[in-house]
Amino acid sequence: MDDGGESHMTEAVIFDMDGLMFDSERLVQLSWTLSGRALGYEEEDLGQNIYHTLGMGVASRRAYFLEHYGEAFPFDTFRQYTKRFFWEKAEEEGIGVKPGLYELLTYLKENGYKIGMATSSSYDYAVGNLERAGIRGYFDAIVCGNMIEKTKPAPDIYQKAAGMLMEPPSCCLALEDAPNGVLSAVRAGMPVVMIPDLLEPKPEIERLLYARCGSLSEVIPLLEEKRCSAEARPVTY
Repeated sequence: MDDGGESHMTEAVIFDMDGLMFDSERLVQLSWTLSGRALGYEEEDLGQNIYHTLGMGVASRRAYFLEHYGEAFPFDTFRQYTKRFFWEKAEEEGIGVKPGLYELLTYLKENGYKIGMATSSSYDYAVGNLERAGIRGYFDAIVCGNMIEKTKPAPDIYQKAAGMLMEPPSCCLALEDAPNGVLSAVRAGMPVVMIPDLLEPKPEIERLLYARCGSLSEVIPLLEEKRCSAEARPVTY
């Protein structure tokens, strides 16, 4: 665990969404595979591209696909297909809630932490997920990809979330599952806990982390430890 030098009292926790709170990235990956087949990409699984675009917003993903498949790639049609296939599968299987989410949110609320969300997904989709899971009321601030100019890995989304929570970034703990999200939070000046989903962190990402956990519930003892460490520091005048 890396405390990044000077340790600050954590006043707020900011969650990513897809892959962190909800087991949705696998449905996205499947929808990309099915969309690729519908567009005639029979010899290549377009779902594999998710490993290179996790956490990106629409504009960044568009640029990625046009770079890899040429300017003629029908990205808008691809998006239409993916939305259709995603919701078909979501209605069949549901969008699972990640282990420890309810436990962590309850702990944060009971202990007076501010709670935010910073996701590259659209506002309607994000809020819909929160409402279906019955957790919308826990969040004091929600920042989505269509609310900012640059999405992850740029720092904008986490900077805006910290501003809405009225806390300096150093006093916000970011929770992420993907490298682009880690980079975004670190560049915003936040300590980051990673709970990997589809991708394990490479060494250059691992070095940036405050900690790595196996589930959201494991964040609770980290917060307890961080709070005790901050409270034990001698006061200087």
